[in-house]
Amino acid sequence: MTSLSVRFRSLLALLALVTLAACGSTTAPTATTAPAATEASAATIPPAGSEVPAETEVPAATEAPTAEATTETSASGTRSIETRYGTVEVPATPARLVTLDEGALDTAVALGIIPVGGISSRLSEGVAPYIADKVPGIAIVGNPGEINFEAVIAATPDLILTHNRIDEETYKKLSAIAPTIVPTNGIGAWKDAAGEYAAALGKTSELEAWLKEFDAKVADAKTKLAIKEGTTGAVIRWMPQGPLVMGRLLPAVVLIEELGLSLPQVAIDLGTDAPHTDVLSLEQLATVDTDWLFVATFNAEGDGALATAREQAAFGQLKAEKSKQVVAVSAQLWSSAFGPLAADAILSDIVAGVPAAQ
Repeated sequence: MTSLSVRFRSLLALLALVTLAACGSTTAPTATTAPAATEASAATIPPAGSEVPAETEVPAATEAPTAEATTETSASGTRSIETRYGTVEVPATPARLVTLDEGALDTAVALGIIPVGGISSRLSEGVAPYIADKVPGIAIVGNPGEINFEAVIAATPDLILTHNRIDEETYKKLSAIAPTIVPTNGIGAWKDAAGEYAAALGKTSELEAWLKEFDAKVADAKTKLAIKEGTTGAVIRWMPQGPLVMGRLLPAVVLIEELGLSLPQVAIDLGTDAPHTDVLSLEQLATVDTDWLFVATFNAEGDGALATAREQAAFGQLKAEKSKQVVAVSAQLWSSAFGPLAADAILSDIVAGVPAAQ
């Protein structure tokens, strides 16, 4: 029996299960919309940077082999890709890509491939604003906490890219629909994760060229900003419940450090095992009394909570607030998205927010 026959029979079985599940529900999922993730989602797939205590976060995966070691093209027009769940045969030139990870979407678009389906950004009904205009009309097939399998099937993908936290049961369901790539790297090693996605897409050399250019932009920005040694900075996500200090698991935090800002100890202590602290009280803001504060919010509710906090004496005592060095940024970009385009957009935010020659 050919692999195509096996996948076709598996797909029929999966479609039957999805149909039965939908019949038992009062509202069937659609191919173009998905519920926005909630702060306490009972999701089957833990999203990157989800609002759970730090000790329950999934640690960053181990480093992936190089693209050269993971890719082998066969005479049949497919490539063999090494993934978290073994070797996967993918089409040499995928035509209908579905991405179930914001980093996968970002990487694909950066490499000139527009997916037919993708997930919404956290606390949103669509993709993150920084990339939305590049994927008009993309079908939303889930959110960071839940996959809409019926919508994935409706998108008729020939390749699925997902994140490194997909469990084996979910992987098998997705593989019944199309070849599925579960990388070994995640948001904490975004360049390596992008390398795995690029290998699956046959775009390794293009990614290498992109990263070389990006690294040069970072070096140029560091020279122009000329941030004085000892200048401190931190990234905070402000939720309705209060602030979270973000750690080195997030690309934005790594980037401000690369540009010359020193992190506060509370961020350093997180290591790369957790994306952020628990919610801090206003009294605990002293732990992030840095020269620069990049404050990320998701929506109007978060904006309102931040505005209220800034009226309090504890916030007013912060060095960054006194010196007008609090920079408002998008949480969808700074604390949820990752990939080449996200990194470039974050770099632009920093250059725009931090005047040169501090």
